[in-house]
Amino acid sequence: MPRRLNLFGRRVGDVGKPPAPPRLKVLRLAAVLPLLMLAITAAAWVAAGWREQTLAAEQARQRAGRTVEVANERIQRHFDLAMGLGGLLRVGDGVSRREFHDQYEMQEIAARFPGIVALQYAPLVLAADRERFEAMVRADRSMSPAGYPRFAIHPPGLREAYMPILYNEPMGANERAFGFDASSAPELREVQERARDSGRPELSGRITLVQGGHGVLLRYAVYQRGSRAASVEERRGTYRGQLGLVLDLPLLMHGLVDPGDDPWRVRIEDTGPADAPDAADIRAVRHAPELLFDSAPQAGRGALPAPSLERELRVGGRRWRLSFDRDEGLPWLRAIPLAVLAGGVALSLLLVMVARGFRRNYETVARRERRSRHDALHDYLTGLPNRGFFEQTLSRALERAGERDEKVALLFLDLDHFKAINDRHGHAVGDAVLRTVADRMQNTLRGGDTVARLGGDEFVVLLPHARDGAWQQTAQRLRDAMAHPVSEGDLQLWVTPSIGVAVFPDDAGDAEMLIRRADGAMYRAKRMGRD
Repeated sequence: MPRRLNLFGRRVGDVGKPPAPPRLKVLRLAAVLPLLMLAITAAAWVAAGWREQTLAAEQARQRAGRTVEVANERIQRHFDLAMGLGGLLRVGDGVSRREFHDQYEMQEIAARFPGIVALQYAPLVLAADRERFEAMVRADRSMSPAGYPRFAIHPPGLREAYMPILYNEPMGANERAFGFDASSAPELREVQERARDSGRPELSGRITLVQGGHGVLLRYAVYQRGSRAASVEERRGTYRGQLGLVLDLPLLMHGLVDPGDDPWRVRIEDTGPADAPDAADIRAVRHAPELLFDSAPQAGRGALPAPSLERELRVGGRRWRLSFDRDEGLPWLRAIPLAVLAGGVALSLLLVMVARGFRRNYETVARRERRSRHDALHDYLTGLPNRGFFEQTLSRALERAGERDEKVALLFLDLDHFKAINDRHGHAVGDAVLRTVADRMQNTLRGGDTVARLGGDEFVVLLPHARDGAWQQTAQRLRDAMAHPVSEGDLQLWVTPSIGVAVFPDDAGDAEMLIRRADGAMYRAKRMGRD
């Protein structure tokens, strides 16, 4: 009796049930998250750079304000000095050359005020008094035993009045200025008259000094003793001379920028009178900006960038422009933005590593799942589809054949005397024979045909789209494939199959009956003498 194969005792869906679909959304998120983090990092880096720029701008404004205050305080100290010395010159008959020198030494002006090139006093001398004045100075032996026999007001020329420098400290470095008419040039006369009329210390623009070099003149008017000098007319009527300070602005402003702010560059320029000049005075006033101080002169004027900040200081009747510039580079390359960038990139790299780890873990699990699905539907020994896979394939093939009015052939194979091979040579040899038979069968069939191992030495071959006579040709090719011995080590084993064939719908109208008919045909072949 042929064996009854209960192939369809359970539902097809129970065999090798597929796992849940992969979590593609999680995978995509893992891939996108580092990119998203990089985008957030870039935005945070840019924002940090802008914030640094804003903070730097505010700090620059505050620093510029403090610098202007310091510059003004330094000038005011010199104003106070000039007013104090000017007050001494108004006492009694004035101050002698010796007393003027002693005041210079006692107050340690050279040490306390290093920006003062010269401390001078110039009296007002009318043209009619010039010769008497020159003779008086030549005869003055209070500081020099020989007096000053070569003294003369210079530059030469007839003028209504003169302002010759009489007292000159220190004399050695400023001897060329001794006797110089401090009102002989328009720019000198302008600051002298402004100081006379205002009664306050007044500053000149940048002046070429008679003793050499350049400087800024500070002038403070000296009036007659006991005069009120409350109005311009009274000041002009009681005017008797002027105290002068020759200022070296680079020395005076030295240290204006803190050593820790070396990149911070400060320039001071004189841009003209503080008040709009009268039309008659325009020719006497220099309007083009003149550089008075540069905290980084070694950079050169050609290297001056456009200032990032400008402030104006009105002092001593002049208008000073303070320009501030600090080349701090791009704000995005400072410490905090770079820290934000480095932290974000590090976090992004960490997320990349986590994403890669997650992907590797997912791929490992997916491979295991695919392997599990494969193992659930394939024979572990031969790699052929197993019983469950064959059930699914046969069911679909019969369904399509019924819809298309096609034939399906099923070949049932059983190896002759296979039990004897196992008993004589062992299961390892038997397994090798089964693997060889499976390979030969796969190599014999068409691409659309299916061969499966049901168990033991039983195989089935499914031929969809079978035409008349096609199954006989396939059966013959299978016999021919088995006609060669199977080599296993030193053994040469001959294996032949017994084949039974059933055709849908000629021999059976459903899968179970088709298998029974094919199985029965195979057993009839065995009873007829095997193959």
